[in-house]
Amino acid sequence: MKFFFKALFVLVIAKKALAIDQVNLFLKWDHQFQFAGYYAAIEKGYYKEQNIETTLINRVKKNGEIYGLYELLENGTVDFSVGGPDVILEIDQGKDYQVVSTIFQQSPFGYFSLKNIDHPAKLKNKNVMISKNDFSFFELAALIKAEGLKDENVFNEVPMSFNPLSIYNDDVDLKAHYVLSELWGTKEQKVKPTYFTASDFGLHFYGDTLITTGKLVREDPELVERFRRATIKGWQYALDNPEEISHLIVNKYPEIREKYTDDYQFNIHSYKIIKELMNYPNVEIGHTSTHRWQKIASHLRLIGVISSIPNSEKYIFNYKNLQAKQQNTLFKLLSFTFSLILILLLFYIYRFYKRKNEVEIEINKYISLLNNFPEALAIFSESGAMTLYNNKFSTMFQFEKNKSPIFLDNLLKKSFNLKSIKNLDSKELILNSKTVEITIKTLDSKLSEFKTIFLIKDISERKKLLLEIEEEKNRSFHMSKLASIGEMAAGVGHEINNPLTIIQGYISQLEKSLPEDTENKKRLEIVKTNLSRIKDIVSGMRKLAHKKSDEKALVDLKEIVTETFNFLSQLYLNDGITLTLNINDKYHNYTHEAKASEIQQIITNLLTNAAHALDNKPSAHIELILTKENNLNIIEIIDNGPGIPENIQDKIFDPFFTTKDVNKGTGLGLSISHTLAKSNNIDLGFKTSQNGTVFRLKFL
Repeated sequence: MKFFFKALFVLVIAKKALAIDQVNLFLKWDHQFQFAGYYAAIEKGYYKEQNIETTLINRVKKNGEIYGLYELLENGTVDFSVGGPDVILEIDQGKDYQVVSTIFQQSPFGYFSLKNIDHPAKLKNKNVMISKNDFSFFELAALIKAEGLKDENVFNEVPMSFNPLSIYNDDVDLKAHYVLSELWGTKEQKVKPTYFTASDFGLHFYGDTLITTGKLVREDPELVERFRRATIKGWQYALDNPEEISHLIVNKYPEIREKYTDDYQFNIHSYKIIKELMNYPNVEIGHTSTHRWQKIASHLRLIGVISSIPNSEKYIFNYKNLQAKQQNTLFKLLSFTFSLILILLLFYIYRFYKRKNEVEIEINKYISLLNNFPEALAIFSESGAMTLYNNKFSTMFQFEKNKSPIFLDNLLKKSFNLKSIKNLDSKELILNSKTVEITIKTLDSKLSEFKTIFLIKDISERKKLLLEIEEEKNRSFHMSKLASIGEMAAGVGHEINNPLTIIQGYISQLEKSLPEDTENKKRLEIVKTNLSRIKDIVSGMRKLAHKKSDEKALVDLKEIVTETFNFLSQLYLNDGITLTLNINDKYHNYTHEAKASEIQQIITNLLTNAAHALDNKPSAHIELILTKENNLNIIEIIDNGPGIPENIQDKIFDPFFTTKDVNKGTGLGLSISHTLAKSNNIDLGFKTSQNGTVFRLKFL
């Protein structure tokens, strides 16, 4: 019988491993490059690699009619759907949906005009072609609210038309539409409209988003994670091979509703815009920020389309967190099962205790059970002497069997520095450099001499997993903030650079019109010098914000340290800090296999940390050095600050540890730098004294 159950269990596991999951995916519009990643994942076999067979369902029916956006997901016809941030409205109405992955990092909606309307303030009493049921209306309403404009009677609504020539109509001043199709349609008709987006004014809504049901996440989170991984892999391939996928779409996935003059060129055009909407390759494909989803919900709450702001951590799919919860549930189930088995064990031992021969047979069986139990276990008698124990228990406490008895009180005092305790529920302690959880249960005295059960569980791996999840969460939030700052820095740099160029042009004209050796001529030279400094700062800002790739590649450390120096040196000089750059033998080959953006972040974090240490110090100085040592690349950041106190030197790389004042630091800079250094095969260390500190990066 035992063999039968074991064989049945093996067959069930094998069937699950070989089974192909059938999945239906709903596309939110007609076939086009907007869904390129899903086509690529099917055609390149990425879904099949995950044991998934995927069927695509077009929103546009063969007769030209369209499905409701969440109609098929709600009635169970599809398992996944391409939606958008409007899923928050569905969740607010009680729908059980989960955000699996965010594909478009920016909204694809734009507001087009032939009448030079480039700001929401110009919309008063204007005729706007828009639908109040469409998310483009909610974005525009949120933008009007954010700009401090009155949202009552700001504009007049005109019925929507998908014809790009509709903005020729005298009755239409502005049209809300998808940037992909509107820009292509107006290009075909040789119309050049002006347009603006919500992100132009700092409102960053997400775009296309992969969505599933909470029911599927609860029943099979592993399937959702496999589908997510294959989808991201498909998008990676589509973005790296746009021509191939564009041909595939035209030949295998033709449109039903809309026809363009050249479908292939339309898809290539769409690829270029989608790449910008995804912020690829600066942002990881599928990156989702809970903080940003909360921000989007707050905008929707302000314009009154949702009643409350749902907690984004509850509707954003997080496989690591689900794994941890499943492990915890399984652990509790095993603990309960063991407790039940243990009670039965003690009951049978009590029943047969007086029949010595039978008891010995039964005890031997249960001792075998105890020895096979995965955790350390011992049972103590009324007197406190150990009566039964398993092999794990003896190994953990390093004592030999059949020697003098061990007593519970001595064990607690010697190993855990605890007094004798009758009952102890799940207390975490350190034993032999491992984190363990001990449980002590005192049984009813009627159960013969078996009085106390002592259980020890090694939870070191579980604690490590939870810590990794928390660190990943903090790093993701920090990286999301850096990405937002990078986007803003790029925009600011672009806006500043244009007027600077104009100013320099006028100064050159003035300089030519002035005689030599005059006071005004000298003043213009000073102005030109300071303008050049400003341009250097702007140039450094833009370079920092536009890294070409976030993948590991052979990077030039000279270029990275020079860019960082050019950007920060002028800023530090304004704070009274002199930053110098020393590259030992500039003709050396300073290359390393790494992620360039992460190397730059490490150096920036270390320089920022050094600058904070020099706050208000006279003659403050930081030196940035690039050199070779034993044929290894070395970067050093040296400051002449007060040094790091000895009592905190072993804590500076811990997450959230900081000695800075409130609002001057999060305690994450050095921790993240240490983590990024490890992932890029770099040894990060430091030396410190009262005369300053040296942080040293050794590229292994």
